[in-house]
Parts: sequence; structure tokens; C-alpha cells
Amino acid sequence: MDKTVQTSSDFAPNAVYLSAGRDGTIDFVTDSIQSVFFCSERVATVAELLAQGVSKDQLRRLARNGRITSVARGVYAPTEWLESLADDPRRLHAVAVGALIKRNPGLVASHESAAYLHGIDLLLPAGREVPLITLTRRPKEPSRALVRGALIRVASLPDDHVATAFGIPVTTVARTVMDIGRASGFMEGVVAADSALRSHVVVKVEFAIVLEECGQWPGVVRARRVLDFADGRAESALESVARVRFAEFGIRPPDLQVNIRGRQGFIGRVDFCWHGYRTIAEADGAMKYDDQGRERARAQLARDEKFHDEGWGTIHFTWREIYHEPGPAIERLRRAFTRNAPRPRSSPHAKASHLLPGAGHAGHGTPAGASELHGVGVVFVLGFYQALGNQGFRRIGGTVEGEGEFLALYRGEVLQHEGGWVHAARRAADADADAVVVAGAE
Repeated sequence: MDKTVQTSSDFAPNAVYLSAGRDGTIDFVTDSIQSVFFCSERVATVAELLAQGVSKDQLRRLARNGRITSVARGVYAPTEWLESLADDPRRLHAVAVGALIKRNPGLVASHESAAYLHGIDLLLPAGREVPLITLTRRPKEPSRALVRGALIRVASLPDDHVATAFGIPVTTVARTVMDIGRASGFMEGVVAADSALRSHVVVKVEFAIVLEECGQWPGVVRARRVLDFADGRAESALESVARVRFAEFGIRPPDLQVNIRGRQGFIGRVDFCWHGYRTIAEADGAMKYDDQGRERARAQLARDEKFHDEGWGTIHFTWREIYHEPGPAIERLRRAFTRNAPRPRSSPHAKASHLLPGAGHAGHGTPAGASELHGVGVVFVLGFYQALGNQGFRRIGGTVEGEGEFLALYRGEVLQHEGGWVHAARRAADADADAVVVAGAE
């Protein structure tokens, strides 16, 4: 019958113990060897085991009998201990990372590996539940260029960019998020940055310091955009993804985590709110309704009904809708804007000549006052549109004075003034001529 020693304190100094294997073999085990396996890291290299008195034959028998398991080439850990971590993938990742670092001193866990060990949210490729092991070495560090089972990056690592997690060296939270912003996509960077800020494990000034120190590195421009965009009020990776999608489609940034009150008092707190459009959006995670089933769904419907009674439009979206197929969700959001936004007041002084294609323009195909829409007649197009951003028009993308939300029809194209910017719409056909209301300048 196998006997497993749980801690090194179970051994007397300089004692020698017998360990019976499943196949009936007897191994001599010293307290110092058990100390290597059962101390904090519980991971040892072959060299460490041999130095403690384990012979190569004993090591082979222990591995063959399943008493120890290889966690990296030339690195072992007790099998029973590893099995006890089966429900803790983050700790298992730490074991695997630590094993590679034991074999390759000088490497530091970085990028997605460091984020995972810090407990920061990650947006991983489809099919992956844990990140690929990523390690960074300093440019002049004597280490292998390739390490089996890991992605090795080479970059400067000042001492103040290195911390510890699970007893192994990792990049700091600020450096980790900056690295993800540099090396991964904008959305992946935002998910990590929002999570770090939300968890209060970092503040934005730390991001700024790291960016200053790495100001000329490849990808740092994108990292700066990520960190400028980051907002710790986003309460989940889904909400972070949604914020990026809104920006991609030219939607004005919403207010986050807003308490909505009605005539009868507090109604609820919502994920996203556009006060100017009287519109609310809610990110529904995969488990949001599963936990409490139909009762939770009924409560949500009742809450939406209260919002509607107070003049708010609401939309809900899931991971699949906002991440994989965002177009229809964004269209529903824009339709909600159109339905719920307060209607502009008509002015008796508006002139039809301002509304005709070619009338009142000032050369270069630019509408008169394109950068100052106040003071001219504006056609409000009530219908579906889709902003494309700075394409095809002079001055489009330039700052526009004022807070009004405008859709201006000019030369068969639709312009959107949203959040202080003018954007070109996809096509004039999207504007329904029957839904045009003439209004004066606000």
C-alpha cells in the first residue's frame, strides 16, 4: 500500500524512509528529497533531485509508477498533488510556467500568461480556455531562443516591471496590459485594461508611467489608444467588447453603470445609457438568466416595462450578437435611438433652399458651415443609417461645435453629427425620404 508524505515536517532530520511503489519496488526516500517536492513550489528539476540523493533509476521508477509527473522537460512534480489542482486551471498554468522558468532561469511570465496569473480577464481565441504560455527574456539574457511549449518574446525588462505571482516572476499588471495592447488586438487590450482597472490592481497613472518608459516600442501607439479608451466601470469582458463595438460602428460612447429613476423612484442600474437618445442597452452574459431561470427573465421584462413607461428604449444583446455578429445588434440600437430621441423643435425661419442638393455649399463639395452646423437649416433623417467615419468628405471628421445630434442630408449623402464629430453614412438610400422632418437650427 502506497504511503504519501504530505509535508516535509513529517520527516525527522537525516532520516531515511522507505516508499513502496505499486509494482512492489522499494525506494529509499530522504527527508531532503521530500522537502523539494512538498515545499512551496513542489516542482523540482532532475538536477535538484539528483543533488538530493535520488538516483536516476529511482527517478525512472517513480515516473513509471505514476508517483511523479513530468511538467516540463527535466522537471517533475508529485502526481497526487497535480491531480489535486485539477479544478484550479490558473494554478496549473502557474505550475507549467514555473517549470519552464526552472529549466530556463531568467525568463519572466508575460503577456497573456502574466494576465492569467494576475487574475485579469482575457479575450482568447476560440477553443482555448487557458492562454498559451508566454515568456519574455531580456535581450542579453543567456537563455534559449526557443522553449518547447511556450512563446518566447524578447524585450527590455526593468526591475520595476517585474513582480511575482504564485511564487514565479511575472510582469507587473501595468506592463502586462501594455504588452497585450501592443502585441494583441485593440479589443483584446481593452478587455484586459478594463479588467485591471475594475479590479483595482492598477491605476491609470501606472499605465502612463510604463508607456513613457516604452514610448518607442513597436505597437505602443495602439497600446496608448487601448489605455486611453480603458474604463474600469465596464463590469465584464462582454461589456468591454460592447464598448469597442460601439466605437467601431461610430456610436457615441455611452455612460456606464447608470442608475435610472422614474416618477415612482429608483428603477434599476443599467450597463449602458445614452441620455440624449433616451436609450438603454444591457449586456446579457450566457449565464445571466440561467441561474434563476424564468423568474429572472420575468423580473427583467418587468423592469424593461418600467423603463418604457418612463420613455426609455431598451435593447439587450448577447456575446454572439455583439462579438460575432454585431451588425444587427447595432442596427437595433440605432433604431432605438431614432424611436426614443426627443424630437427637435421646428423653426418657422428654416428655408427650403438650405435643404436642396447643391444649395448653400462652399466649394470642394463641402456644405456651407460643415464645421459649424448651428445657424443653418438641418434635415433630420429618421431612418436607418450606418456611420463609416472619416471617408469621402472634406472636413468630415472635424470637430463640430454644439451638443445637438444631427443627421444632415446633402448631395445624396447622409451626414451624422454625433459626439462632436461628423461622419459619412454608408449610402443615401438608407435615408427614407418620407421620414424627413424639416427643422431650423438649434
